[in-house]
Amino acid sequence: MTIHSIEQTVEPDVTAVKALGRTFSAPAPNLAVVWAGRAASMNCDSIQLAGIGRAATVTETAKVLDVKEANKAARVDARVRRRRRQILSAATTLMQKSGFHAISMQSVADEAQISVGLIYQYFGNKEDLLRGVVVDILEDFRDQIPQALALAGDDPVERLKTAFRTCCLVVDAKRAAVNLTYRESRTLPPEGLAQIMELELETAEPIRSVYREGVTAGVFQDLDARIIAHNILLTSHAWALKHWNLSRWLTLDDYIDQELALLLASVSVDPPAATALNRTGRAPRRS
Repeated sequence: MTIHSIEQTVEPDVTAVKALGRTFSAPAPNLAVVWAGRAASMNCDSIQLAGIGRAATVTETAKVLDVKEANKAARVDARVRRRRRQILSAATTLMQKSGFHAISMQSVADEAQISVGLIYQYFGNKEDLLRGVVVDILEDFRDQIPQALALAGDDPVERLKTAFRTCCLVVDAKRAAVNLTYRESRTLPPEGLAQIMELELETAEPIRSVYREGVTAGVFQDLDARIIAHNILLTSHAWALKHWNLSRWLTLDDYIDQELALLLASVSVDPPAATALNRTGRAPRRS
């Protein structure tokens, strides 16, 4: 083997060594920098997590505050309603005894056992009091009839019965105010009368709707639902207007059952069989 051939044979190893040397001669990574970068990344993650935690805490706190504010508002509203009805009850009692024109705001305050200044926080004058008495009844009709119907099921006959019974219960709870409405409502100014008429239409709509459902289902005759609602409301009012007489020989349940029997006999496609027994199975008292 010649020296030249030996050099050719050895050269690859030298080249490899040089390459290997270049590999090892590359600068080693700075471990301090690497750890500093990792620490910075961890700090960023910690800051983000802390921010999320604070946001969640703020959200939960806001929810708690919202609930507290809602509860506080509900308590205030209930207190206002109780006070308002206390005043209206006193006004109704005095108007029923002496008439609208004979009362004063001071006499209402004395009857309610509160200061007259407190009354003026709720009502500006006697006309506002009278208007409040009438509106209070109509709002009971407006609120309680839909609530009762929501629990009455789908049968149109039962729903019509429920509507009439609810009307009578509202009237029975405020018989004096109903009488006062018929007697004194003409005293109200035009805007007060307009409000009352609007509420009356709103009150009658659920009854009209129930009757129309029965017509569609084929159980009620195709009569004008407006006249049916009109008669139902007037008949319920009659329990207050003629209570002095009706109550001598009928209970409220008797009155409701017998009036319903008349109503269903007149509007049903297939009228129910007449019976001498009322809802409770007792024969009605007769004169």
